[in-house]
Amino acid sequence: PAPASALPPEPRSPPEPAVNARPSPAVVGALEAAVGEAFQRRPSALKGAMARSRTGSVTSSFSLSRALSNRVDQMPPSPDNQDSQAAAREAEHRMHEEARLREQKSRDELNRLASLGWYFPAKRLLQWGEVQHAKHAEWQDLYYDLIMVGAAFRKGLFLKANLTRLEGPLGLVAMGLTTLTSWSHLTAYRARYDARSPAHRVLDAIEGVLTAASQHNIVANLGRFERVNMYAFLATTIGARLVHLARRVEIVVKVEIDTPQRRTRIEFCWRMVLEIVVLCGGFALRTANGMFALLLCAWLMNMLFLFVPVFVGWSNRISAVPIHVEYFLMRRGELIMLMLGEGVLQIILATSPITLEYYTTVRLDKTDAYAGGASAKGDDGADTDAVAELQCGRECWIEVVKGAVGFASAFLILSSVMYLYYTANPTGHGARHHHAIRRSAQRGVLWNVSHYLLAVGLIALGVSVAVLQPYTAKPPPSKYAQLFCTSSAFSIVVIAFQKVLHPGWELYRKSPGAPRRQALGAIKLLLALASLLMYVFPPSAEGYHYLLFGLLLAGGGAICVKLEKSPHAEAELWSYIDEHEAADRRARRLAHAVRAATALSALGRAVEEGRAAA
Repeated sequence: PAPASALPPEPRSPPEPAVNARPSPAVVGALEAAVGEAFQRRPSALKGAMARSRTGSVTSSFSLSRALSNRVDQMPPSPDNQDSQAAAREAEHRMHEEARLREQKSRDELNRLASLGWYFPAKRLLQWGEVQHAKHAEWQDLYYDLIMVGAAFRKGLFLKANLTRLEGPLGLVAMGLTTLTSWSHLTAYRARYDARSPAHRVLDAIEGVLTAASQHNIVANLGRFERVNMYAFLATTIGARLVHLARRVEIVVKVEIDTPQRRTRIEFCWRMVLEIVVLCGGFALRTANGMFALLLCAWLMNMLFLFVPVFVGWSNRISAVPIHVEYFLMRRGELIMLMLGEGVLQIILATSPITLEYYTTVRLDKTDAYAGGASAKGDDGADTDAVAELQCGRECWIEVVKGAVGFASAFLILSSVMYLYYTANPTGHGARHHHAIRRSAQRGVLWNVSHYLLAVGLIALGVSVAVLQPYTAKPPPSKYAQLFCTSSAFSIVVIAFQKVLHPGWELYRKSPGAPRRQALGAIKLLLALASLLMYVFPPSAEGYHYLLFGLLLAGGGAICVKLEKSPHAEAELWSYIDEHEAADRRARRLAHAVRAATALSALGRAVEEGRAAA
């Protein structure tokens, strides 16, 4: 084992290590030297730890060093063991010192920002090719998320009250997409720039107030909405857009970015100005359907500006500011959790199906009134010699059981959809490079936009399972059953679409195990489309029948995703994709070299011909 003196000298100002970076070779060498006799005694435990230290994060190096130090401390004393203990302790001390320096640097940065005063410009988070350090949602992000939960709940109430009219579904889609656009703009801004000044915090509060006010004006009464609240919704939405436009103007004027990137930011500002002008046209409308159509046009215009540059090939890295991918993916996942939370809230607040309909009245003596009965009143209001006590009969207990089954089924349906989403989309450190947003610009844009549709579908699903609760023991209105089957089928199909976007369809169907994977995917789609069979359920079908059938289909889809995403199948799929993409990169480099050689050869011939002519 190497003595402690063989370690390299400690640098005066060690650089800040990336959270996902590998530990330094000196640390790994010291830890390997510290194993010694312990490695021979416990090979199974220490080999896995040593492998994690080579490929894992800095945190795993802390754990490995601590485990080795504890193991070496248990060995019989010997000169070799003492050297190993010293090396392990030195390595662990160095790691803790690096962590202390990082914390000190963070505190110094906060003190520096506090000394800059009321306002200092935002700065970009990343340069292209730079290591992405950990970034988590801050308190203002979470506070804005609370507004989104209330927004989803208000839209659900609007849909529930106007379900039989066109205004109900159309209003959910139009106002939902408009609010999600505000949330998406703010998330994209914080994934690219760091704005911490007190002035930016005030701007956060103003934008939050305007967004909350716009959702407050979504009232269930359609007549009142068309008379007053519709215009208040438009005004506050436009105000929130103007606040966000001020953020973007600051980026153009104050933030140090390259000229092509500045030009792209200017174009984004003009797009926001055009959207605001379109929204202002809503003040001339007199019906809710007209305003909803206008909101949809504004959203489609935004999607057009987003899709065309990517799919036509006008966008490139030179003109784009890089986003913090890990933060962006985390916020998208949190958005889906917020929409699912709205469904849970709807279920909890739903009307209980247990009523007094099946209770029986029992006449008791007055002396038994103190046993829990209620005094019976005569025609003149005086107490009679008997009291009435409510008891639950057989039909009542059947209703209670059906209500409990319906409530549990509704909650488990949302749990299955949650499992479907978070299993279908790669998460975690090991799978982050398998995500569509990292692998392809086109598929990344499609994955991003699909969250708008999925969020709206989840709001409708939460409303549908809630409105079925009072009808678990009796036939529900057809409009509630149709909303439930349509929203559940739509949500599962969108998640299945997201699943295929990550590897890409071509590699998805050509990789090893493709027949099994495609069969599971087809079963999953069939289960989703089988939800539409609820349209032909007999009129006597009760609410708990619909909820149990929906649970069966959603649970079957979750099982298919689990089988499709098994560790062996995933490793086989991504191993094939990595080899295929490595071969493509080699082919592109070879083609580039051939073109360069051909150009040089043509240039050489032209030079020779020129000399010969001279």
